Order: sequence, then C-alpha cells, then structure tokens
Amino acid sequence: MNSALDKLDHAFGEVLVILEQEASSQGRDIRGNSLFSKLRGWKDELEKIRLGEKGLSDTFERVPLKEGQEGGLFTD
Repeated sequence: MNSALDKLDHAFGEVLVILEQEASSQGRDIRGNSLFSKLRGWKDELEKIRLGEKGLSDTFERVPLKEGQEGGLFTD
C-alpha cells in the first residue's frame, strides 16, 4: 500500500507543479485556482494519512447505493 500512496503523492505533486507553471507563465495567481486548492488539500490529507495523523477509516463514508447500482449478477 505504501508504494501506491507514494505514486499518488508523486502524481499530485506533478500536477501541482504543472498548474503552478501554467499560472506563472500566464501571470496569474495560483491561489485563485480551485483545482490547485483541491489537489493541494488532497495532498496534505494524504500526507496526514501516511504519517498516521489521520486514520483511513475516517476518510471513507458509507454512501447508500441507488437503485440499479448494486452491480451485476453472475450466473453459470
């Protein structure tokens, strides 16, 4: 699982750098970019999970399935 979390952290970092570079090249302030803010928040939350400051069970919410979302029925 640590390997997958490392990859996710790296991917967040790459996207954040790209967004910062695009904003800088266009002379815009990155703080106004909602995608950047959301990804930064996810990266921060991921770091807390990796450091053990936040448990995984706190990150998942049970959402009731809507009718027709139960999945397929497999028969032989």
